Amino acid sequence: MRVLLVDDNTIDRKVVARMLDGLGHEVVQSRNGLDALHCLETERVDAVVMDLLMPMLNGLETMEQIRKHEGNRLTPVIVLSAAGPGVAKDCLQAGAAAYLEKPCSPQELARELARGV
Repeated sequence: MRVLLVDDNTIDRKVVARMLDGLGHEVVQSRNGLDALHCLETERVDAVVMDLLMPMLNGLETMEQIRKHEGNRLTPVIVLSAAGPGVAKDCLQAGAAAYLEKPCSPQELARELARGV
C-alpha cells in the first residue's frame, strides 16, 4: 500500500515512516498540510496518515481540502495525534477513517490501515 505520511515533527515522521515501512508499505512523506495537498496533486496514494496539530493547515483543514478535491473515491485518512482523545470525535465527523493517539503501536496502525482501505 502507498501511504502519504503528513507530520511537521521530523522525529515523529521518521518513527511512523519506519513503522509503515516495517509493515510493508511504501511511504511518501510530507511536512505539513499545505505540502500534503501539493503532493496529492501529483502522487496517487492508498491512504493518508496525518498529524492533527500542524502549522499552515492543521489536520482537519487538510482533510477538508482533500475531501473537497476527491471524486467518488475517498482516500482513507488516519489521524495520528497527541492532541488527546477529546478531538477524536471531531476527526471522525470530519471524515477520518480513524483516530489514533501518539504514540501508537505498529499493530494499531496496521489494524486501522487494513480497516480503512
